[in-house]
Amino acid sequence: RAQRSSPKSRGPKPEPLRADEPQRASAVGIPSPPGAQKSCRSPALRVEELDGPQELAPGCEWWACYADWIRFKAGEILAAYNFFFEHIGLRKGWRTAPFQREEVQAPFQAAAEVVTVVRARLDEQKGDGVVLRQLEGSAMNFLWGWAPSRPPCSSREALVEFFRGLVFATLSDGRGLVEGLDDATVEHYVSSHPIIAIAEATLAPAPAAEAA
Repeated sequence: RAQRSSPKSRGPKPEPLRADEPQRASAVGIPSPPGAQKSCRSPALRVEELDGPQELAPGCEWWACYADWIRFKAGEILAAYNFFFEHIGLRKGWRTAPFQREEVQAPFQAAAEVVTVVRARLDEQKGDGVVLRQLEGSAMNFLWGWAPSRPPCSSREALVEFFRGLVFATLSDGRGLVEGLDDATVEHYVSSHPIIAIAEATLAPAPAAEAA
């Protein structure tokens, strides 16, 4: 599936977070979509699939302020990720997924949000024109390649690695990152998402043998 992006469909453009100024995270200027209101009553962006403390670092406040817009725009990518479970091999019982659908909804949502923001920034930089993208990039290859013995929510390391890997795969093709992206730029957006802080607060570390 390809995604078409045009000036009329891109909507508001988020400003990038600056790693050296996390205090600016709640003050970046993003025009609100028509009919939407920005809400920033709490610095915590709740990922409903994960239980536990929701107090997050100041650098996560930006995501909380614009959570509604980001989640709305991320819907297509999230649906593309979940289409993984519609593979004929899974439906017919010929293949087994390396994880359960319910256990990956939180990292799916988080990865879709990061990809949404990165692509919005790319669209802003490129200006007018139409961009055709493979909606899920190389995500399907990444998902099939995940080790069944390591459930994504089994430890904080596993969850963060799954989330990070899915973002990079979605923004890549068979030759690597697309549209001029580099590792540092993508990692900047990945590291700003609150799911990392939530994982640190709610999940146990990996066993020593796995971490090694």
